[in-house]
Amino acid sequence: MSSRRQLLACCKGLAILIVVSFTMFYFWPTSAARPKAIPGGHFFYDLIVSSDLPRNACPSLHAGFGIFAACCAFDAFRGWKYTRWLIGTVWLWTAAVLVSTLLIKQHVFLDLLAGGFLGTVSWLSTCWQPKFAEECVTEKSRT
Repeated sequence: MSSRRQLLACCKGLAILIVVSFTMFYFWPTSAARPKAIPGGHFFYDLIVSSDLPRNACPSLHAGFGIFAACCAFDAFRGWKYTRWLIGTVWLWTAAVLVSTLLIKQHVFLDLLAGGFLGTVSWLSTCWQPKFAEECVTEKSRT
């Protein structure tokens, strides 16, 4: 992000994502059933299971924040020297986080869809504006 206006739009998008998610958590609480951890089975999995309760699964904040951040990265890295590599890396990292939440049974696919949809809508409603893209490219070309 290269301007204060872009940063404020990003903060507004994150606020929308959080408020909508927490409202859904309050009025429509969901949980994801996951297998019981075997004590001493695997340190990192035991740590996740002991600290992250299986509540508030839908929409997935992993998916919401991941998609929102990846979309913001698209704007932030536009005009940089290695734009495609940077954006590709962010999307690859986001995909790895989403797959890992499925593999450790922290979320089901519907949770990820709802969170991804919420992250996309939050970004589109606050950050995605062609004038921001023009500002970003113009400022990067000056340097």
